Amino acid sequence: MTTKCIIFLGPAGAGKSCLCGTFGSWLKREKYGVKYVNLDAATNYIPYKADFDIRDFFTTQEIMKQEKIGPNGAILRANEKINEFFNVILESFVSWKTEFILIDTPGQLETFIFQPSGPTFLQNLQEHFDTVGIYLLDVETFGKKSRASELVVNLLLYTAVLLKININILPVLSKSDKISRERDLRKMLQDTLYLKQVIMENNDIGAIKGVVLPIIEHILEPFARVILTSSKTNDFSSLFSLIHENFCSCGDLS
Repeated sequence: MTTKCIIFLGPAGAGKSCLCGTFGSWLKREKYGVKYVNLDAATNYIPYKADFDIRDFFTTQEIMKQEKIGPNGAILRANEKINEFFNVILESFVSWKTEFILIDTPGQLETFIFQPSGPTFLQNLQEHFDTVGIYLLDVETFGKKSRASELVVNLLLYTAVLLKININILPVLSKSDKISRERDLRKMLQDTLYLKQVIMENNDIGAIKGVVLPIIEHILEPFARVILTSSKTNDFSSLFSLIHENFCSCGDLS
């Protein structure tokens, strides 16, 4: 049995912890072995029982007191310390002999991915396990037709993450139960001409539209088979299929 690591990534509030917990519950119902990992040293609550919790070793509050730094500095330092504890983390992962390890990353995406600590951790992890990232985009920020520019900004952020880390990343739209225009959102994601039309009609990208619009088609390419998830769903078969195809072209995840 080969252990697969699934990394949950995305901006603060996108629903990383929620999806980590609900997807793990679904995997367990499907009779897969699952372990949960929390790497957020600043969180006060996680909606699952962590099998490895970085807060057992340090928290941002403790770092603030010990190193006499503010909250932002403590978050950055906590992410650095994750790598300092990599061998401890790896020892736990190796000992589990499970099918899936679900890894909930720190809440502030920019402090984890756009600093050396996050990419270093993910690169080291990939040397030992088959690894894939699930990148969550919060549909509440661009679920309305009039906010197409917010969709473009989020897609640009997703693209920046792709450039920063050397693992496969699957885009997932979270909180789909919170939007009323799912069909319109899907059309914007899968029809470049339609998205351009909406942006032009609303004039909500302003002076940068001439720069952004020509590259939209390339940004949208990974979204040809976009998955929408809801905190209320009981079926993650579509997401599982996408992960399955990423890990193994032979049709066997074991």
